[in-house]
Amino acid sequence: MGIAAFERAATFEIKIQRCNLWFLAKSIISSTAALEISSAVGVNCTCTLAGGIEFRDIESRGRIRGAVATTIYKICEDVLWDEAERAGVFRGAPIDARDGFIHFSSATQVRETAAKYFAGADNLTLIAVDADALGDALKWELSRDGDLFPHLYGELPLVAVLWARPLPLGVDRRHVFPELTP
Repeated sequence: MGIAAFERAATFEIKIQRCNLWFLAKSIISSTAALEISSAVGVNCTCTLAGGIEFRDIESRGRIRGAVATTIYKICEDVLWDEAERAGVFRGAPIDARDGFIHFSSATQVRETAAKYFAGADNLTLIAVDADALGDALKWELSRDGDLFPHLYGELPLVAVLWARPLPLGVDRRHVFPELTP
């Protein structure tokens, strides 16, 4: 490691074979970093993580903000959603209770979630949630295939829900999704 001085701004791209970035003291992310070195400004680093998420968009509390995943999605059984509407809060499915947080997916992840965990299941509801309304209780953590997934540590207040719609099966027995907002 060393220090370099330049007469004018220079841009370098460095491929990092392994980069350990710790979130919540348990997640490791491998990434590529680009360094911009300027004699006037100093060093700026940009790391692009899984799903094209830039490291600068992740605050120290592990939450993504900005244009990435402002709407997140939950798939649940109709009966659980009916209970949530009566109670005014969604407490999660049994798997959420077991894991200690409510599992969500981004728009780019939710179809794979449906195929992997809800294949052929009917009587499901797709819930769209305003991620920003959940505050610090929402954490983005490594999960399936090294992607960052949204996890809610607490109950889902229904005021954060943008909409809830049936998630029907098509003739091919795959779920038919409405248009989703990233």
